[in-house]
Parts: sequence; C-alpha cells; structure tokens
Amino acid sequence: MALPILEIGLSATPHSGAHGYPGQKQWIDACLRYRTVVIAVGRQVGKSSLVPFLFLEEGGRAKTLYTAAYMSQGHPQSETMYERILQDYDSGKIVMRSKNKGQDRWIETIPFNGNKGMRLYFWSGDPEAHPAAHGKSLHRGIIDEASLVPEEAYTGTMRPMFNATQGRSLILGSPYPAGMGFSWFERFFIRGCVGHELRDPNYLSFNAPSESNPYADMQIINDGRRDCGSRELEGCLYDGRFMRDLGSVFPNLKTIFCLKDFEHTGDTWIAEAPRLDRGYVAGLDFGSLHDSTVLGIYTNDAQPKQVLLLRVRGSYLEQMKEIVRCLDMYGKPLIFVEGREGGMVLSEMLRQKYGEACRVIRWSSGGRYDKANSVVRAVDFFQSNAVQMIDVPWQKDEFRLFSKRLRKKGNPASGVTYEAPPGMHDDAVASFCYAAFGLPLVPRNEFTLEDDKTPKPLTTDWWAMCRETQKSGRVQQGASGMTF
Repeated sequence: MALPILEIGLSATPHSGAHGYPGQKQWIDACLRYRTVVIAVGRQVGKSSLVPFLFLEEGGRAKTLYTAAYMSQGHPQSETMYERILQDYDSGKIVMRSKNKGQDRWIETIPFNGNKGMRLYFWSGDPEAHPAAHGKSLHRGIIDEASLVPEEAYTGTMRPMFNATQGRSLILGSPYPAGMGFSWFERFFIRGCVGHELRDPNYLSFNAPSESNPYADMQIINDGRRDCGSRELEGCLYDGRFMRDLGSVFPNLKTIFCLKDFEHTGDTWIAEAPRLDRGYVAGLDFGSLHDSTVLGIYTNDAQPKQVLLLRVRGSYLEQMKEIVRCLDMYGKPLIFVEGREGGMVLSEMLRQKYGEACRVIRWSSGGRYDKANSVVRAVDFFQSNAVQMIDVPWQKDEFRLFSKRLRKKGNPASGVTYEAPPGMHDDAVASFCYAAFGLPLVPRNEFTLEDDKTPKPLTTDWWAMCRETQKSGRVQQGASGMTF
C-alpha cells in the first residue's frame, strides 16, 4: 500500500504519523544528528519502512541535489525497495524520471520543499555486484539487512562515496548468526552503544525486539519465537541481539522467575518481608559509569527465594544509603560483594560495617573466584529448579540474554567467556552469581566462612570515610555517578 505522500506534504518536519510510530521517528531524528546510526532489531519491527521517510526528511532539507543510496543483500531486495519508493513518490507526484536496468537502478525527483531534488540509487550488496557502484558521491548511504551483506560492500564501495559530501550512514537489520556480515554488523553496533568502552561519539545504536512495533502481528511473532531452534537464534532474530557461538546460559527461566506477587516502590522490588526465623544471603554488583548497581537478597534455605531486588544509579554515596537500608532491613545478611573498580573502595566500607559477614569477590581467570566457575555455580540453581526469582522484566531479560561465547581468535586465553550481548547489561546476573557463593545445596559450592584475610577491626566510621574520600578528590562526581 502506497504511503500517503500528499498528506505528509513533503515538509521538512512532517507530522509524527509520517514516521510510522514513535520508535521510527527517534531513529530518523538520530540519523539527522549522527554520522553513523546502527539499528539492530527483531523481525517485523518496521526497519525498512522508515527508508522512504528518511530520504524525504533529509532530502527535503538539502540545499543542493541530494544523492543517496540504498543497498541490501541482493538484486531482488534492492529492486523491491526501488519499486516501493517509486510507487510512493509517484503518488506524491514528485518523480521526474527513473531507471531500472541491472545494477543501474535509480529514481530522480523534482525539486520540492525548496530543495534541488533527489537522486536515489538502489544497489545489490552481492559480492559480485556491489563493485559496479563505485564512483558516485553520496550524502546518505543505507545498508539494509547488514548481517547478510559483506563488509567490503560498505567499507570498500559505499563509505568512500562520503568523502566529498561528509555523507552519513544508516546500517540496519536483524542479526543473522550465519550471515556473512554478522561480525562487522556487531562491531559497528558496539561503536554506537552508549557506555561501552569502544563507543565512538559519532555513532549511535538502537535495539528493539519484534514486539516494539505496535502494528506487527503478535501471534506471528510468538509462533516465530516458539519455532526457533535455539534461544540463541531467537535472541538474534526476535530480540535483535548479537547472540552466537554457544548461545544463552541460563535454562528454565519460566520456572525460575515465578514470584509475581511483590511490592514495587521506586528502585526496590520486595517479594517477602523480613522474618526473624530466616537467614539471608545477599549479592551486590556495583555498576560502572553507565551501569546500574544491583542488590539481590535471598533466603538461605533449601530452595532459595529472592526476597528483595534493588537497582540504583547516581552517586555511590547515595547508592550506599539505599544498599545499607535494604541490608539492615533483612538483619545484616551474609553479603557477597563485587571487589572490582568502584567496589574496591565501597566493599571495604561494607567490611568495616558488617565485618566477617561481608565477603569480597574479585572475579578472575582461575583460582577460587574464577568467573566461569562462578557462572556455572549460578547455573546449577537454574538447572535443578533450586531457586525462585522475582519476575521483573528487565531482570529476566538479563538472564535470558546472558551469553556463553568463544573467545576471539588470537587471544592467548583459551576456552569461553560469559557476557551480556552488546548494548545489554548483566548486573542482575553478576549479583546472583556473587550470592550463589553463599547459598546452600549446590554441588560445586565449597564456600566456608574462613577468609583469605582477616577483616579490619570495626573502628572506622565508614560514612565519615566515604565523605572524606569524596572531599579528598579520590572520588570525582560525574553526570552519571562517581568514578575513582
């Protein structure tokens, strides 16, 4: 069905309906601000339907003849987009001429909205076809279904066409694990992930599951998810996540995330009030600059139950007030706390307050706190249905998407690594992995209360220590929290 071009009016700022739905409008707005936008989404999100609108929005503002190119994995896909845009723009009476002969496929429009018109190319990304497009100059390049397009089609053919125009890129698609472009698509997506250590400020990435499109058929999506051969494939095709190699880690999620009766206030979810006849174990993962700090508290019995979940951001001083409030609410439980980065200072403050009840975990490769062994210990609870978790969507998603991946080639370390997919967090997963050191009935759990080092005497006012640390300059306040 043709898009209502005449209703849009070809203005520089068309009404919100012109973008389909709010998510698409956000993507187009980002394309106008960033040099490279990367969109990795599930099937049926409507990623390709935004292309005609982006050309209109950006081309309508151009002061010279606007040149742009759309490239997909093959001639049939590129021709489909050509025919769709030709029909839509022709209904808006802005097509001046067009051509569709082999790789020479283009549409030229009349001037509109005060611009000089547009010339739009439609190319195949097939390895044997894309080199034929060399020699053009572009203001905009779009790669669709990037995981099915070879990297050379973008880096060797399209990107050099931006040199004279300071052109911009839109790279989009659903991740296909077996696709020839899966790796470079993932690499570019990471560059646009806010908070990632490899973030390039000229890039911005978006992710959305199939369900984000309000016009999609939910039954078809549900059937597609159900029929995927693995959670890895489902995560790629319907969550738009780069999940591959050995796939997801935690099983039995529907059984484990069974606590649906809970109180939610602000940053806290409580499934059970404190009881004097229970013992408790807590896991605490301190977030880095753009991550959340997550605290989980569990009953210390045969089938541990997550009774409290806390997720906070902001200054570490404010976070610690909430953390201590929750810990004291449950009678100062046995605490397993991250000892890396910010946790190096903050865990020591907790040791001052809670003494031997606070155990500091520093994940490593090998040794007592080997990361892989910690994850395996946590998986044991899920594998044997031996834990009950609060059914909060963001927490459940972290466990669902947490991945086991082969280490990169050339890395001297061997074996696998465990991590969240690009753009996701694993703070709740880490929090549970820490707590698992103190929970019972796990075969690999050999935890004892004997520590490697004797805790310091409880002679320091740790609140005063925190304030003095901040004043001394060892803690610097930032927009998203504190760094050391």
